[in-house]
Amino acid sequence: HMHVLIGQAPKQADCRRLISSMRTTGDLLAALRRTTSMWRDTLGTIRVETNSRAFDRLVNTWLPYQILTARLWGRLGPQQRSGAYGFRDQLQDVLPLTMLRPGLARAQILLHARQQFLRGDVLQWWHQTCDGRTGLGIRNRASDPHLWLAYMTCRYVEVTGDRAILSEPIPFIEGPSIPRGQDGIAFVPRLSEDQGTLLDHCVRGVDLTLSRLGQNGLPLMGAHDWNDGLSAVGSKGKGTSVWLGFFLHDVLRTITPLVEEGCGKAKAESYRLQAARLREALD
Repeated sequence: HMHVLIGQAPKQADCRRLISSMRTTGDLLAALRRTTSMWRDTLGTIRVETNSRAFDRLVNTWLPYQILTARLWGRLGPQQRSGAYGFRDQLQDVLPLTMLRPGLARAQILLHARQQFLRGDVLQWWHQTCDGRTGLGIRNRASDPHLWLAYMTCRYVEVTGDRAILSEPIPFIEGPSIPRGQDGIAFVPRLSEDQGTLLDHCVRGVDLTLSRLGQNGLPLMGAHDWNDGLSAVGSKGKGTSVWLGFFLHDVLRTITPLVEEGCGKAKAESYRLQAARLREALD
């Protein structure tokens, strides 16, 4: 028999160690069993049973498998052939992992929080350097990416009960502002000396959105909202987004109890008032 071993490791020494540990057929079969067992454990956390076996297989096996292999590890989505991280993309991807792999979801939230500027906006996408720092990224006027941090953090805390994540200290990043008349700018940001807790980061994103409301009380569209194709609606600073209004209302609803606990009653009450006004505007 001949076995072909293909893999990767961070360092050459790790590669040599792995190769030397798999010199016999028994070694390789044992490694294969470990891999199979890892996937069985990962994909066996939640089991959905309906009258459609195809649907069950999709939800139980293929979608979680794709999240890990294609979205988090490979980052091979249609708009991510370069392997960049998308601020909303990978936060959305780890939503099911709050139950399947909460440690991975936690790490992803903290990674994204490190891509935020002091004013509350974030890199819509960025490349990571080989040593894990933030490389080339894009800062733009999109109206929704920064809200996904609060959305995902609230869902994670609700599912896992891990309130300690809210107190994690996280630095901000710094870089040039977007020139007047441009929708975005690409650059490599600097790490700021300023830092705040994860809750601080979430609140900055919420407050930035609340500071950008149109005359009708709905959030301004900016360069676009979750639908990147709506790139001309807000070009003159007037167009607003009903979708973003509903999204913001949901974020306010879920983050207010955490804000009351971490920032005080006055801040929480202001969020409740803003949510009530937003609800009227949406109606």
